[in-house]
Amino acid sequence: MFHNVEPRTREERLATQNRDLHEKGMLRARRGNYHHYQEAGNPLIPEPCSPLYAAESNRFQRDVAGELREEKLHTYKKQQELYEKKRQETVQREAQRWQQMETEQQLEAQRMQHVRQAGLKGKQNKGSEHFDIISLEYNPTPEGKKLQYKDGVTRYRAVLRQQNLFSKSHSVPHNIITGEVRQNPVGLPPAPHMQ
Repeated sequence: MFHNVEPRTREERLATQNRDLHEKGMLRARRGNYHHYQEAGNPLIPEPCSPLYAAESNRFQRDVAGELREEKLHTYKKQQELYEKKRQETVQREAQRWQQMETEQQLEAQRMQHVRQAGLKGKQNKGSEHFDIISLEYNPTPEGKKLQYKDGVTRYRAVLRQQNLFSKSHSVPHNIITGEVRQNPVGLPPAPHMQ
């Protein structure tokens, strides 16, 4: 079995003779809990992520005015896109607001139609009495006729009570001093009936 070793280059052989490069190589190769060495690279060549970095094709570009114009056009285009986006959002919001207003108007129209059909609001302007408060005549409605009957029954009962009190207050049907027949001063009206 043979142990093949790749021959060292001239730079490697010269690097072993240079003490500074030899120590850097030893530090680079050490292991353990030490700081891991990272190759710094050439300090004169910036990293591609650095703001100093410029590709070789862009290093000698001399059209600065064109570049500034492109940058200005790009900024203008972004601003116009933002305006258009805001404009579309405003149009959409306005359309949604108008749609909501139309829906509310339709619901209000349906509610008013229902109120008109049910006749609930018209009752609010009617008086609670079932007679005319100025002329004191009964209304020609079923409630007015019912009130007229109720008032008639009340008057009829008042007359009956008056008749009853008159008969109870006089033990005899005539005047005991003069002997005249005592008539009840209030006649008995006919009993009321519902019309």
